[in-house]
Amino acid sequence: MLRKALAVGFADRALKAQEGRIQRFVGVLVQKLGERAARCASSESRSNMKTEGKGEGNVVDMVSWYNWVIFDIMGDLVFAEPFGCLEKERDHFFVELFAEMLRPGVVLVAMQYVGLGWAVPLILRWVGGRKALVSLKTELGRRVRGRIAKGEVVDDLFEGLLKHREELGMSMDELEGTAHIVVAAGSETTPTALSGATNLLLRNPEKMERLKREIRSTFRSGEEITMASVSRLPYLQACLNESLRMFPPATHGMVREASEGGTVVAGSFVPAGTLIECQIWSMNFSPLNWTDPSSFQPERFLHGQGENASEIWKGDNVKALQPFQYGPRDCIGRK
Repeated sequence: MLRKALAVGFADRALKAQEGRIQRFVGVLVQKLGERAARCASSESRSNMKTEGKGEGNVVDMVSWYNWVIFDIMGDLVFAEPFGCLEKERDHFFVELFAEMLRPGVVLVAMQYVGLGWAVPLILRWVGGRKALVSLKTELGRRVRGRIAKGEVVDDLFEGLLKHREELGMSMDELEGTAHIVVAAGSETTPTALSGATNLLLRNPEKMERLKREIRSTFRSGEEITMASVSRLPYLQACLNESLRMFPPATHGMVREASEGGTVVAGSFVPAGTLIECQIWSMNFSPLNWTDPSSFQPERFLHGQGENASEIWKGDNVKALQPFQYGPRDCIGRK
């Protein structure tokens, strides 16, 4: 029921309604990067300008910019209040705390694999008292209450949940926790995917040139670039798919435990208590699924499309690419 309520904000109708808000932040990103590029082109700027300690001249930390724009978008679509990262060109403490939590989070997951899962709740309770996490909870509460106080129907990612809050019997703590998950899921994974795509394209200039030709020959102005129009660019979609294959934001799937009495998976018996999952990273780099898996080749996703019907990629199992997982528990935000 909770997933069904949240799904309202991720439906096609809602996404179309949200597009203008998303475009507004993307427009600010492009504008600010354009202004920075113009300053870098000046000989005076090249000798004097520094990029917030990230480098000099025309060096730009795109990982930070991707984080800023996506966190602002998610803040607006969940709380109707952006985090102000783009405006200030720096991280909100919310963003900084997320980055700090990633490494400990991996350790906690690993503990469950080696039979120390019983200790994870104890550690979480202890960590929960940290000043930074208390500040995070306070900020989440303020933003969730502010979103509720608006008292208006908004086509965002939280509307469906608020609409069915009483029916679901959700407390304020549960609303805050759900908001945290939604923001974290969208704000960390998307910059990771974009950073990976940028890295791979810069390391493969011939692929970058082909992508630039496709985009610049299709659009005459930025106003023509929409969710619908970019979905019709085959090489762009191929580049994104290949980037998700080589640089997946999530490296593993949802872990399940074999129930009492054991179960059968893909024809093999699995004893009770066994942890079961699909390892996304392993599937993405297995030679059983991909030809030359360590090579960035967007063309493998164009096999069979007219002039791109190269026999090289004929044996690739493109259905093995499941970065958003598969089935009833797939990623609700995949669209």
